[in-house]
Amino acid sequence: MGNNSTLTRLELNNNALEGAIPPEIGQLSQLVSLDLSNNFLTGSIPPELGQLSELELLRLEENTLSGTVPSELGNLTQLLRLFLFDNQLTGEIPIELGNLVELTELSISQNQLSGSIPEQLGGLTALTRLFLYDNDFSGVIPAELGNLTHLTELSVSQNRLEGIIPETLSSLKGLTELFLV
Repeated sequence: MGNNSTLTRLELNNNALEGAIPPEIGQLSQLVSLDLSNNFLTGSIPPELGQLSELELLRLEENTLSGTVPSELGNLTQLLRLFLFDNQLTGEIPIELGNLVELTELSISQNQLSGSIPEQLGGLTALTRLFLYDNDFSGVIPAELGNLTHLTELSVSQNRLEGIIPETLSSLKGLTELFLV
């Protein structure tokens, strides 16, 4: 795999792939879609994936990936959809994910993520779906999530959140599904 690759889609979902994600995938500079979902992949998410500057879709859900979400994913400024749910990811959501201003869907539910929900996610104003449920988040629901006026679905349930529900969420008039507890 070289930097001159013309490969735009790598979709190996729903197979029986095992082992780690090769960091060399980060050299596929023309990649627009990377789908390795629903396999048996282990290890961490390679930070080299943050080099895929043309990437619009990243699907790594339904594996047994562990470790933290690399902050380098915040470099994927063309990304429209990011699916990391149903893994064994730990640590905090990197604030750099707030750089993904084109993102319309973000699902990192069903992991073991902790810490607070970063207020920087409130800058992802193109989001229509945000799923953070079934993790170990604590603290309050950030008032900045009220900036996500295109949201139709929001779920932060099954965490250890506390405090009051921010009044700013009342501005989310397009919500059809809201799960807070």
